[in-house]
Amino acid sequence: MYSSSSLNGLHLLLPHHVATLTLYGVTTFFLLLLLEYRGMSDLIHQLSTELAIHPDQVAATIRLFDENATVPFIARYRKSLTQGLETKQLRQLHTRLSDLRELENRRDKALNALRQQNQLTEWLDQRIRSASSKAELEEIYAPYRLKRTSQSFKAIEAGLYDIAQTILNEPVDPNVLLQRFDHPDYPDLESRINGVQHIIWQQWSQNIDLTIQLKHQLTKTAILQSQLITEDKREVGQKYQAYFNHEENLAKIPSYRLFALLRGRQDNVLVLKLKLDDRCALRILEREYPLDTLQPDPRQEFLRQTLHLYWKNEVYPRLEHTLLTEKRREAESQAIATLAENLRHLLMTPPVGSHSILGIDATTRDTVKLAVIDSAGDVIAYDTVYPLTSSDGKPSALDTVQRLCQIYQIHFIAISNGTASHAIDQLITIWLNHHKALNLTKVTVHGAGITTYSTSELASIELEDLDVSLRGAVSIARRLQNPLAEFVKVDPKILSLGQYQNDVNQDRLTQALQAVIEDCVNAVGADINTASSAYLSYI
Repeated sequence: MYSSSSLNGLHLLLPHHVATLTLYGVTTFFLLLLLEYRGMSDLIHQLSTELAIHPDQVAATIRLFDENATVPFIARYRKSLTQGLETKQLRQLHTRLSDLRELENRRDKALNALRQQNQLTEWLDQRIRSASSKAELEEIYAPYRLKRTSQSFKAIEAGLYDIAQTILNEPVDPNVLLQRFDHPDYPDLESRINGVQHIIWQQWSQNIDLTIQLKHQLTKTAILQSQLITEDKREVGQKYQAYFNHEENLAKIPSYRLFALLRGRQDNVLVLKLKLDDRCALRILEREYPLDTLQPDPRQEFLRQTLHLYWKNEVYPRLEHTLLTEKRREAESQAIATLAENLRHLLMTPPVGSHSILGIDATTRDTVKLAVIDSAGDVIAYDTVYPLTSSDGKPSALDTVQRLCQIYQIHFIAISNGTASHAIDQLITIWLNHHKALNLTKVTVHGAGITTYSTSELASIELEDLDVSLRGAVSIARRLQNPLAEFVKVDPKILSLGQYQNDVNQDRLTQALQAVIEDCVNAVGADINTASSAYLSYI
């Protein structure tokens, strides 16, 4: 019998199995239900342990997710069911749940493929089922994946498998055995030796414990080396000059430097190589597959050569790829988390609220657009000034600014932080120091994505009567008045959130940034009478 505490999650399965009950009958139905429950129970237990959340809360939340409830909806309206889980906990649970379900799907495919190939042993089944990540699962499954184009498969098809097993297990002379072999695809001794070695390598690669041991030992001392790919790239690749002859411990390399090296490789300027400890690796391999070095014979020499080539041609390249890939993924996860947090801080910048604001956007260094919005964010005035084009441009521009501030009782001046706005920012700062009686506050506003918004379909609807060049100044003012409401109008990836934003997985980045926007919007709420369509799309 199951205790009541052990039945967490069983209720999740009941609503989905009425058809099964009708089709198969009561006994079969409850057998199927029990089998599925065991998998659900393991899932609930794992999530509960990893995230330190009570199993009841995990079970209830999974059911809500499976009913297509969103994180904000659950956080705001289903606290009674989740027993008060916060948005951050719900996000973590949702992300990890998706990862584990993807892992389970991949696990099932791997097990099915191995069954079809008659390679699924009890030991291998247990190892695959115990894999805790997709990377670990692929590492276990890779040596068994059927590849009809592989050298080992071709050699087995040609009939070299039995010879390879004989060489591995009996005191024979490999050369004598292989000289008798006849196949058109293996016309000479060298090609036959190569075929047998690939079969042996494939068999050794299925020693998963050995692979894990090698990886564990070599990760500690792996050195990432970078070099200039060719001399003709020296001039065009000057921004990577620091890495033309660089090496660093892979485990200690910071994310930003790894991204720089990977970008240099992508730009065809740098070549990257992972230096692994050959001596350490060969000691481990020879301990696993001991050879008689005191009485060498043709078989021992053949196996020694095969083992060394196995390390050089098979294990080394695979480990090099695996370790570098894992380090890149780790760096990506850190970078995405940082970019998401930067976006959260940007969106949750405290708004100045219902005040009249003058927005200033320097479309070029000489041409400056001005726009005034009222306390509701509506445009009430706009102008164009040219403060740096002539001797009287500066006084004329400042007179216009002063006139707008006095007429419309401006409280804040918002200036974009773009490069073209730097000179205007300095000019307004000096002007304000001489007009303190106006009681104005100047604020520098994040200006990334202004041009994209100004030319967007949404801007043409919101500001249809304004020239494209003036829309930027309006958006700058609104970004100060209500940052969240204005920033959601553009793709978050164009908001310049941090370094190497373009070097991470773009799908994962998009998911993370969209989740941040959704959480921020739903934490703040919306006035449906004034909110934009872009804002309401996140509700």
